[in-house]
Amino acid sequence: MNNDARVLLWGSVIGAVTWLEDREVGVFQYAPNFLGSGIKLAPLMMPLGEFPYEFPALARNTFKGLPGLIADSLPDKFGNAIIDAWLASQGRTAASFHPVERLCYIGSRGMGALEFEPATLGPPTSTNAVEVGKLVDLANQILDERA
Repeated sequence: MNNDARVLLWGSVIGAVTWLEDREVGVFQYAPNFLGSGIKLAPLMMPLGEFPYEFPALARNTFKGLPGLIADSLPDKFGNAIIDAWLASQGRTAASFHPVERLCYIGSRGMGALEFEPATLGPPTSTNAVEVGKLVDLANQILDERA
């Protein structure tokens, strides 16, 4: 399980987010090369700076322990239902899949301009093909259960 993710904007790394399991909080820090860009993604709560940001006091049910700028990219209720169904098919519980993993699962397919990828050293050791048919079946199953 990877607790670290690179955060990208328009294809460039702007920072990283780390999930601290012991505190159940996500910590974000801007990348040094992004600091000089002048792009202010969250000027009031997360102005450009070299220090890490964490907001453990934010509502856990809304922000899932993440800074607001990052939490905005989390999937909605239906997206989470699809992910949770996929997790169940893999023998995992929803609780075993922390928010940074959810962001990495979403990757570049989420709402907004931010993208997420696991922060690993070196090239990936393996790849898994996305099985679209199985995802469609899971989505249909969830829709049928809601009807």
